[in-house]
Amino acid sequence: MVGFFLLTRRDGEVRWNPLELWDAILWSYLPLPLLILLFLYLGRRLSWPNLLLGNVELLLAKFTVTFLMMTVIWAVAGPPGDKLPRREPSSNRPPPSHLTPPSSSDTTRRVGATVQGRVVDATGQPVTDAAVWLVRDEDADPRPDPTVRVLEVGENGLTSSPAVVTAWQELSLRSRDGQLHTLQGRTPEGRVVFNFPVLPSEPELRSIRGARGWHRLSCTVHADEPESWLLVLDHLHGTAVDAAGRFELTGLPGGRHWLRAERPEAPHSRVEVQLQADDVATVALALPAP
Repeated sequence: MVGFFLLTRRDGEVRWNPLELWDAILWSYLPLPLLILLFLYLGRRLSWPNLLLGNVELLLAKFTVTFLMMTVIWAVAGPPGDKLPRREPSSNRPPPSHLTPPSSSDTTRRVGATVQGRVVDATGQPVTDAAVWLVRDEDADPRPDPTVRVLEVGENGLTSSPAVVTAWQELSLRSRDGQLHTLQGRTPEGRVVFNFPVLPSEPELRSIRGARGWHRLSCTVHADEPESWLLVLDHLHGTAVDAAGRFELTGLPGGRHWLRAERPEAPHSRVEVQLQADDVATVALALPAP
């Protein structure tokens, strides 16, 4: 009870101070053994069993009264935990660059060239489980995708696999079959990078921060769900191919670039393109046999 008032005593604002809170708890309980000792002495009933039993009875009574009072207060005014500000880090050093979202006041895609084409295998058949992206250089747009990407998870895993997103992009995770799932991402080496819940009730908004590259997705709730793949890029210029192996990249900067096509855990293919502003170029990428 004293801790609640200590948290709210400065100008009506909720302030979190662990030292004051623990001091309040200490001082609210410290007098109890002394009071019991005094009452037992005055009543000529002082003994170790009576002292121990009296402490237990008074502590339980105090806890019960405090719990009931705080329940009433929180029901009316809300618990103080809902208003507590986040603690600031003790160090003023900035976080590592790979954990810091790129900043930009412009949240629209840049107008630029378009590259479209098709990805095939060594026999000329379309590849349906590959991704194509611009090899990162100083001209690639380093901002996160400003759109919210919807990822649906069901009994067969991720419904669109592989999926391509950017680091720091908002991801709306939705359960397709109305069941609880998780979206656990691991690197090809097996290191767990993220583990997001996918609730059956409403979509969860998440983002992947400092993990670029391919991630193997699995569900820790349903072990029999097939695994899926997610590619995280540090720029906007990447996409997954469709059911016919086709792809299209828009908003590319002018100049000479390399496009890369790759399946998860398989050899990749690259092609060089020379682009001018507002160009529409068509390329073909053939993936080597695994």
